[in-house]
Amino acid sequence: MSRDLLTMAELEGRTGIDKATWRHWLRIGLMPSIKLGKRVLVSRTDYEKFIDENRQPAKNQKAE
Repeated sequence: MSRDLLTMAELEGRTGIDKATWRHWLRIGLMPSIKLGKRVLVSRTDYEKFIDENRQPAKNQKAE
């Protein structure tokens, strides 16, 4: 498998988010995907862009 393409299992391993959730997000178009036969793959670039776009800023914490 090319290092530039990630499987659902690799996405799950990187994030702890279930493969079924990743498949659902791809099905509704939250991120581009590549279908080769029965395999659904995501480019590493698209994955990293998706993570960056969904990053939430840290909330300021009060000093005690």
